[in-house]
Amino acid sequence: MNRYSFGRSVLWATIILAALLCGSAAEAAEASPDSAATTSGRTLDAYPYVFYTPETKIAFGGGGTLTWRYAGEDSLLAPNSIMAAITFTQRKQMIIALTPEIFTRNRKWLLNGYLGYYHYPDKFWGIGNDTPDSAEEDFEPRYGVLEAYGQHVLKGGLMAGLAGYFMEYQPYEVPAGGTLDSGDVPGAKGGLSSGLGLMATYDTRHPRFSAHSGNYLQWKSVFFREAFGSDYHFTRTTIDLRHYKPLGKTVVLALQGYAQFTGGIVPFNMMPLLGGKYAMRGYFYGRFRDNEMITGQAELRYPLWHRFRGVVFAGGGSVAPSVSKFTWGGFKPSMGLGLRYVFDVKENIVLRMDFGFGENGNNGLYIMINEAF
Repeated sequence: MNRYSFGRSVLWATIILAALLCGSAAEAAEASPDSAATTSGRTLDAYPYVFYTPETKIAFGGGGTLTWRYAGEDSLLAPNSIMAAITFTQRKQMIIALTPEIFTRNRKWLLNGYLGYYHYPDKFWGIGNDTPDSAEEDFEPRYGVLEAYGQHVLKGGLMAGLAGYFMEYQPYEVPAGGTLDSGDVPGAKGGLSSGLGLMATYDTRHPRFSAHSGNYLQWKSVFFREAFGSDYHFTRTTIDLRHYKPLGKTVVLALQGYAQFTGGIVPFNMMPLLGGKYAMRGYFYGRFRDNEMITGQAELRYPLWHRFRGVVFAGGGSVAPSVSKFTWGGFKPSMGLGLRYVFDVKENIVLRMDFGFGENGNNGLYIMINEAF
């Protein structure tokens, strides 16, 4: 990546963020000076935390969350929030993250995104749906990520707008003589992936966290091009479909279908990755990767005692070089059990512990904040 391409990526990132901020300011200006500046229920929480996933092992750190609603808003509406955290892990990883999610004063725009830096020793098994366990390679990348989204709220939970994505990725240490060292894997030498795109979201979940009812449907396509400073020319489309069905007063059936499709010369770090703490629990995140991915899962959530809840889940997923290469026999199973503790009753935020199982001895323990989906 040369200085020129990096400079262009910074320029585009600045343009996106400036546009989002201008939209926010313009929207706020429509309200009266007094009401626009007034907020309700502002809360600042600082906290240490500990969690566990197969990708990190034991992880710990500290963070803070600022949440608020504008004066006069319904308490059932999703709050504005800015979250910041720094994490260290047993596998000598470090993650610094900032996650804002802000509605403008009259709720006509949702501005959100993610800014993160990773020093993240990781694993690579190659590309494809049938890579053997023996192909495992440990490598050590460092990368920065900027995601910026601005969506105009249309009607009835429907939003649409722009998406920006920027990742500078550098695998500093790779095994000598291994697959990544061969130079045959796109992106193995690092580089910048930067793009702009379009997105639309339909969100009627209630409550926002650990939903009991409603739907969440999102489509997003980002075009990574040299004009945006990218070292790689490809397109990535993400489709996320969720439905939450109450069964009686206390039991919830949660369903999700999730897919990513890419086209062009896709660096290995930007390919769809199967596994992890959100979908296909039981498989290491990135255990399988390729140009296309389809996953689905169902989760039954039910009360146990006081603030404790139980969960059973099952799903399946697969990766492939193209959509035409998916086969029913290629889909891998994922299933497991979980326990929840509701520590924030007002916002319905839970501490979750899941144990997921996959095929061929793949399994994993996950201790996290919030539901998987």
